[in-house]
Order: sequence, then C-alpha cells, then structure tokens
Amino acid sequence: MRPRSLAALGLLCATSVSAQPGPFLHADLQYATHVCTDTVYSTGALQGGVGTVEDLGITNRGCMFGNERQGVWMHFQVASAGRAGFTITPTQTADYDFGVWGPFAEPPWMVENAPVRCSYSALAGAGGLNYTAMDLSEAAAGDGWARYLDVQPGEWYLLYVDNFSMNGVGFALTWQLQGGATLACLEAPVPELAAPVAPVLPGTSVDLTDESGNHPYAWYWEFPTGVPATSMERDPQGIVFNTPGCHTVQLKVYNAAGSATNAWPCAVQVELGTGVANMEPAAFGLRQLADQLHVVPTDRSSTVEVCLLDARGRVVSVHTGSGELVIPVGHISPGPYTVQVLNNGMRGTRSVMLGH
Repeated sequence: MRPRSLAALGLLCATSVSAQPGPFLHADLQYATHVCTDTVYSTGALQGGVGTVEDLGITNRGCMFGNERQGVWMHFQVASAGRAGFTITPTQTADYDFGVWGPFAEPPWMVENAPVRCSYSALAGAGGLNYTAMDLSEAAAGDGWARYLDVQPGEWYLLYVDNFSMNGVGFALTWQLQGGATLACLEAPVPELAAPVAPVLPGTSVDLTDESGNHPYAWYWEFPTGVPATSMERDPQGIVFNTPGCHTVQLKVYNAAGSATNAWPCAVQVELGTGVANMEPAAFGLRQLADQLHVVPTDRSSTVEVCLLDARGRVVSVHTGSGELVIPVGHISPGPYTVQVLNNGMRGTRSVMLGH
C-alpha cells in the first residue's frame, strides 16, 4: 500500500515552509510505535490519545464501538513462527479495550477490515490474548481476553489499545510467546533516493523518488539550490534547478525507531543547452562482452561521440570514432549507466546495467 503524503493528512506546519515533520502522535496509525519487548506506556506517552486522523470507523473498528478513546497504535513484526499472546495491565483502575489487525506484509497506513482479535469488555483490569480464551472477538459483556495468534515469520500486525475510561491512566504491555515465536525489532531508517539518470537542462522540472529502507513514515527533503527548497512529500515532484552544475539533495527520513539523514552532493546535474536534438529511437546497438561495452551505430560510416554517464548523470568516459566502438568498462563500478551517442547533430540515449 502506498503511504499517504503528510500534506494529505493535514499535518504540515503552516508557520514555516522549512519546518520539519511532526509531531508524531502515536494516537495516529501512521505514526504507530514499534514494539518487540515488554513495554510500559505512561500518561505522557499516550499524547492525549486523540491524534489528528480518524483511523477507526464503522467499517474497520470491529467490536470497538467507541472508536478511538485515548488510545495508542503499535505494530509488531514476527521473527520466528509460533504463538503470540500478550497482557495489557492498567497501572491504575481503568477500562481498556484493544484490537489486533493483520497479518500484513509491511506496516500499513490504514486498515480497511475488522480486527482479527478484539475486546470491548466493560471490565476494568488486565486483558489481552491468552492461551485459554476461545473467542476471537467480544462485546461489553466479555471478560477482556481473546484467543492467541498463530504467527509466521515476516508477518506484521497492528495493535490498538485504548483507555475507554479516558482517565489518563497508562498501561503495561507484556508478551507471552510460545512455540518458538519471537518478535523482530525495527531498526532506524536508511535514506536512499532515485534521481534523474542523466543531466537536465536549466529550469527543467525534476522528480525524485524515495527508496529508503526500514519503513519510514515521514520525509524531509532539502534542495538548497532548488525551487521549492524543501518538501515533506515522500516522492517530491516538480523541483526546478535553474543554474548549471551539480546540485545537492539532502533527505531526512523518520520511522518508529528514529531518524537518519543523508546528502548527495551531485544528485541532480544541470547542463547548458547544446542545441542538439534527441534522436528517437536511439540509432545504435549495445553489446556487453566481458569487461567491454560494444556500441554499434546504425550508420557505421559516420564519426560519432559516445559518452558513458553514471546514475547521477556524471560523465564517466568519452570515446570518438566510427564503426563499432569498444569501450573498456572493467574498471567501472557495477550499476546502472546511460550511453549517449552524438551522431550528425542528433543525440540518442540508452540505459545499460554494467556488472562484473
């Protein structure tokens, strides 16, 4: 499922275009906290338990007829197969309810169906998933307990715990895992991006794509020489660079385990217009043999210029000649490259993946 942008959720700060994302309220499903061990949630950790987005409604709340009442969203990932149970224990007298959704292939940003486990018990005190309960869902007359989960490696589950009493009392979450089940802990995000693979002209609109790892839920892009200068979209579009040269892009990503930042000094390379038209389709062939790249123009009688560009649009090598040109590539790092051929005032390009 493609995550929604922060703008769509109405969470952007209106006071400054350079403000970074946040606050990350655990009462919003998008910013669910990650759990892999026993955890205690204090009143402060609940952050009011209201959030800014209504994540539960008639179609997905299951037995939780009160919708969201001073609750917190969590997700957990299964590391090894077995059975998973847990206990929710209020730190003082309070009526707690809960729902479990899943399994998912990755942390979801919304839920469309009813929970697979659910308790709306009106009793105050401990509850959760145990190994004696048989019911999967219960209404107000229930005892607060539902059946354990049979879990498999790689599965993700959502857990929503709310304080129906809305009295600010926190709770302790403790796990009872059986049959070899273990949980995986989420690591901090790893910033990565996909930028244009070839130089662009001044004033050209540029789109960037986030390829960060470890399930980020918020993004903060900076383009010091671009317009606009910042973005909090996952995949910024329409960024304009007006000055020739290399342009830096910096990305900070956030997830439930923390944040990380990376900068690419020449993510976007802007070149001056050459007046050379693009040739479409590219009138040359490519063959990769051992540590050589063979470029075969359709018109072998003409002298052509062959440029090899890396993924950031930087020139790696230039060769001129006619007929079949043989370009040594054994010293070049494996990865995606662009071959550009200039022939009689026409330019053609093709992508190639070099590897050893």
